[in-house]
Amino acid sequence: MSDAKSIFASLNVRPVINAAGNTTSHGGSTPTASVKAAMEAVADTWIDIQELLDASGARIAQLLDVEGAYITSGGYAALALSAAACIAGNDREKQSRLPDTLGMKNEILLQEAQKYVFDRSYTIGGGKLVLFGNAEGANEAQLEAAIGPNTAAVAYYVKQHPEPGELSLEDTARIARDKGVLVIVDAASRIWPLDYFKEMAHSGDLVCFGGKYVGAPQSAGFVVGRKDLVSAVRDMGYVSDKPFGRAMKLDTEEIVGLVTGIDDWFSMDHDARFAEYDARMATIANGLEGAPNVIETKKVETPRHPGVTFHVVLDTDSLGKSVGQVVEELYEGEHRIRVMEEDEKTLNVCVHTLLEGQDRIIAQGLRQVVTG
Repeated sequence: MSDAKSIFASLNVRPVINAAGNTTSHGGSTPTASVKAAMEAVADTWIDIQELLDASGARIAQLLDVEGAYITSGGYAALALSAAACIAGNDREKQSRLPDTLGMKNEILLQEAQKYVFDRSYTIGGGKLVLFGNAEGANEAQLEAAIGPNTAAVAYYVKQHPEPGELSLEDTARIARDKGVLVIVDAASRIWPLDYFKEMAHSGDLVCFGGKYVGAPQSAGFVVGRKDLVSAVRDMGYVSDKPFGRAMKLDTEEIVGLVTGIDDWFSMDHDARFAEYDARMATIANGLEGAPNVIETKKVETPRHPGVTFHVVLDTDSLGKSVGQVVEELYEGEHRIRVMEEDEKTLNVCVHTLLEGQDRIIAQGLRQVVTG
């Protein structure tokens, strides 16, 4: 029987110890044991996919107390389908024409300060991205002026660290609704605390999330919101009559994996989850105790998912290396350890993505690199 090590070796690919979060570029997630078990259990089963999508959406909607939900092939697909739903609505003739939006409202508004790498998703279904405000933010008057006869929706990207001048989500939603305009929210990783997760699920007409953050496959995401709009998303999914979203397929396993991951997220003991993170941070901190060129190690609480991270503050002057050079050296080393540069003195080590025993390897690798 082949294992991961031998499979990757046969392809001449080196695995990574990932302490840099749920990034798509390095796999997005390692599904939890229960998610993997559920996916394996259904792998050999034929199923009516639309029936499964409807039932899984109903389960998610119940957990988040929203009108509707639909599983998509990742958060990006959720955004693309949401924009398409806001443009074509429940009109099957219009849906079948996309990305041809002639005669339809097709403008998706976005604050210039929120322009980001995934905003192209709003244009896949024929939408036209229209920016308002400037790089520092926007105000209510600028949003009101940007809304016009061709506005289909206002998009909002929920950042971890927004610009001080950005128009808030609450004000954006209020103004848009007063003008009769729909709101699409990209809340990809905004799943913690649980009350905040539910609050986000109600923050727009359609709200999009990534499945990788709940320990599901990174290839799955979901959109929640108004029943009629979720129905429009469903009508354009990959198993519909004239599927705009045909390229956005999911396997049975991925759908079941996502539902299992969300179920687990709501039922797990999160105190135990944080205790496990604390233990990993303690292992790394103990491994670096007394190491030269390390000023301090510290647990840092974050307001959103995953809730905590770990910082290693370096004396880069005495070390003779920049934080960026340390990051590169770790990644090019024996164990290919991936951490992030927080600032010019600080490494960010995300412990929530680590597997058993990897905290010790990180401690050893870090100590070796910072010793010089």
